[in-house]
Amino acid sequence: MSRIRSLWLFPMHGEIKLRAEGVRTRDGHLMEWFSRLGVDEMHVSSRPEPWPRRSWHRARHPLPLGSSAFRWHSPQVLQGVLSTDRRTWWEKSSRSTAVWGSTTPDAAISWNPFAAAAIGETKRKPPLALDLIDDWTNHHQFAGICDSVAEAYRRSFEIADLVFANSEGTMRLARRFGRDDAQLILNGVDPDRFSAESAASGPTTIGYAGKISERIDVQLIRRAVEALPQCRFEIAGQGISRAVVNTLRRIPGLALLGDIHYRDYPRLLSTWDIGWIPHRIGAEGEIGGDVIKLYEYRAAGLPTFMTPIEGAGRGLSGVRIHTASDLVTALVKFVGANNAERIPREPTSIPTEMTWQSKAGLLLDALGRARI
Repeated sequence: MSRIRSLWLFPMHGEIKLRAEGVRTRDGHLMEWFSRLGVDEMHVSSRPEPWPRRSWHRARHPLPLGSSAFRWHSPQVLQGVLSTDRRTWWEKSSRSTAVWGSTTPDAAISWNPFAAAAIGETKRKPPLALDLIDDWTNHHQFAGICDSVAEAYRRSFEIADLVFANSEGTMRLARRFGRDDAQLILNGVDPDRFSAESAASGPTTIGYAGKISERIDVQLIRRAVEALPQCRFEIAGQGISRAVVNTLRRIPGLALLGDIHYRDYPRLLSTWDIGWIPHRIGAEGEIGGDVIKLYEYRAAGLPTFMTPIEGAGRGLSGVRIHTASDLVTALVKFVGANNAERIPREPTSIPTEMTWQSKAGLLLDALGRARI
């Protein structure tokens, strides 16, 4: 097996997202571990952004990936984006994606299917892996450009030497495009980032961390808040859907904390008593990904409640899976049965194969074999 010394990386977003949010997504975690596992040189080709977004973020946020192994290629182009037409920027901006020049890297990994437009035009292509995060053909935010998304996937699957899927849903996506050779590598967690020591105070706190979008079951949240008025409910995350955010704001007793940088995320989980994932299930709610928050909740020792989305539980202890109609009853019973001052943590041992270190190693090994 050949060692990978140089990589070109095409994250879903790139530098701006990493500066604003920290290393919270699959691509960010894997990039961080590639460096820690000894890749000497990594070129990160960010999604091109309209001027002056990159400059604005560079002036205000440090990069969480501080290793000298990283080289950043973040085009900033003089073309505006209409607020009513932001999704089409994914396709338009792909023309300005930075790609290697005369020095071909050992391998490349793309998490952004639109980057295929630029990669496919290069004359010297190293082994290329397409690592699927969500199924964008079934994603609420890309409904307006579904034809462009399908074409981007078609190009990506056509030029990729390797395909990795983070869930059963993205495995089905790969198969729809004829890639029966896709390999399932689920998401993971860095257990050392989290502590099972509780820092909770005040009312019993039930928390959710994630983007606020259509996959959240708003009515389920409303019923839970109404059924447990003695508890505090918190939601931490970026508001993706204005309609969903506005509806949640009208629920008395529910606190919207806004977006939380990943460096502050472990501390936030330590202040909760229970973590939950009140997602809608089925085609209207699920987007084909693997929920990272499940692994993080359990790494923090939080008793966890969730709806039966695909991949629910992942075999981890301390996870209660209930249908939307039964989840509130189960929560009420669980809170009521606790006689201690605080709901006790439920520590668990995260298997090595569930860590981001293990996932990154699997990708590098596969790319190394592809070079032979």
